[in-house]
Amino acid sequence: MAFDLHYLEERRFMLTIVSADVDDRQLMEHVQSLNERTAGVDDLRELADCRTVTSLEQLSVRGTTLGAAHEVPRLKARLAILVTDSPLLFGLARAYQAFAEHQRGAVEIFQDAQEALSWLSEGRDDLHALRRFVADH
Repeated sequence: MAFDLHYLEERRFMLTIVSADVDDRQLMEHVQSLNERTAGVDDLRELADCRTVTSLEQLSVRGTTLGAAHEVPRLKARLAILVTDSPLLFGLARAYQAFAEHQRGAVEIFQDAQEALSWLSEGRDDLHALRRFVADH
């Protein structure tokens, strides 16, 4: 499975671990699953950790932008996309960001997990809770 979701409901935080080979169909299924699982959560905070993706050969720019465009509008939501230094992964994350920004309040790309969590957190206690949750998964 390319997308593994872990939801910390009381903090409105979704950890999405993206791994292995990713393709257009899997991305669209992930977006649909995320939309259903977090329906009504307008201020969702998501960390999409893409550091263990092994292949992007079947993920197109068109599939990436279509996936982002199918997100449920959540103007208070934030998405942090965590990438490696791969130019291809960064480019696809940037394409997703460009289209998801119309659906979410903010989308940022990071290479450092702690920076991403700090950006997503709502204070010190929240940051510690998010760090613990991510470490457990």
